Amino acid sequence: MPEGIALGDDPFMFVKRHALFLVMALGISWFVLQVPMARWQQHNGPMLLLAILMLVLVLLVGRNVNGAVRWLPLGPFNLQPAEFGKLALFVYLAGYLVRRQSEVREAWIGFLKPLAVFGVLAVLLLLQPDLGSTVVMFVTSFGMLFLAGARLGQFLTLIGAGLGSVVMLIIVEPYRMRRVTSFM
Repeated sequence: MPEGIALGDDPFMFVKRHALFLVMALGISWFVLQVPMARWQQHNGPMLLLAILMLVLVLLVGRNVNGAVRWLPLGPFNLQPAEFGKLALFVYLAGYLVRRQSEVREAWIGFLKPLAVFGVLAVLLLLQPDLGSTVVMFVTSFGMLFLAGARLGQFLTLIGAGLGSVVMLIIVEPYRMRRVTSFM
């Protein structure tokens, strides 16, 4: 409340702003739920390409806040492309796993293809830097592959590579190491 008074002479400034965003989110959610599943599958490739384009664009013209470039300024709003990237990856991955379920279960290449798509998004997110979104995408992709019926050996390899990568990314960046040690 004191910050709302200092910034906008309104103690409920942040409550009002969050309420506005909540109403907008509910409206967008209602719209998204009206889209048939076939339409999501039909457009998952273009959505993924748009997400990649937005993640590249944020690196070029994004807004820098506290050393991180994660937002695209759109007038009164800031768009965080990582959030759209999550949606696009999960929709694409769901479609891929439905179309290629037997390939994912039987061959390493079928298991690695969706991880390559995740890898492209992960690199773009880590350049912002945004380890949190990368970890969320990794864990969700891991869960989706598990539900699609990938083999145990593939999972153990993926878990090892994922944990090793996260530990390395934490050790390499001093600010991440400080955050982890202060959390512990």
